Amino acid sequence: MIMNEKENEQNRITESELVETLQNLNKYREKIAQMKPEDFKPTGEYFQIEGTTFQLKMSPEATRGDLLYVLSYIRDLVKSKLRTVSSEEEDKLKGKTNMNHYKGNITPGKDIIFVFGSNPEGKHGAGSAKVALQKFGAKYGKGDGLHGQSYALITTEMRKGWPRITLEQITDNVRRLYEVARKMPDKRFMVAYRNQPDQRTLCGYTGAQMMQCFLSAGEIPDNIWFSEEWYKAMNSEPNNPKTC
Repeated sequence: MIMNEKENEQNRITESELVETLQNLNKYREKIAQMKPEDFKPTGEYFQIEGTTFQLKMSPEATRGDLLYVLSYIRDLVKSKLRTVSSEEEDKLKGKTNMNHYKGNITPGKDIIFVFGSNPEGKHGAGSAKVALQKFGAKYGKGDGLHGQSYALITTEMRKGWPRITLEQITDNVRRLYEVARKMPDKRFMVAYRNQPDQRTLCGYTGAQMMQCFLSAGEIPDNIWFSEEWYKAMNSEPNNPKTC
């Protein structure tokens, strides 16, 4: 996927039009996020942002996840242009700042669901998976979904000869997590990841890649909680997609 941007000094738009562009971009992202992978067909898309035209040229091999990633980057660029929008309006447009977050380690509680990275065979032997097994009721041999006060999110494949779990598959798994969370509004789903954007998780992907899976899975339910480390990283200045 290639992203080109061309300045158009003679056709600069107003702040209100910029806000409208952001709203339309968010709607388009949501539409793509809800689309089934098999229904996605790469095409050319154009977005004009404060006199800058972004042209997305997608190869036949481009996936829905590729498009969502670049759209998120463009959306963050638009947000960076909004310097004089009121804080209330900005919060409505900037869904990421409204995310709940926690500090330190997750401790068991009646309303707590510990969300951890898992594998299809449910071999919970290290990292947050081991914590889930020891403290939150995860079941050894059960690699997906709710068990006790834990939610196993498949992010890696440990069986020899099996293909690696892709970022698009992880995004789909996160989408299912969101669906479960919406059906259980009395519970707080605490995502256990605390690594920095450039640090790799046990599944082999970087923090930035994993964060993008959660951001690309659609609207984040109010009862999804991220670590303070992830919250700060998700709300920092956008990184160039080419470096993530």
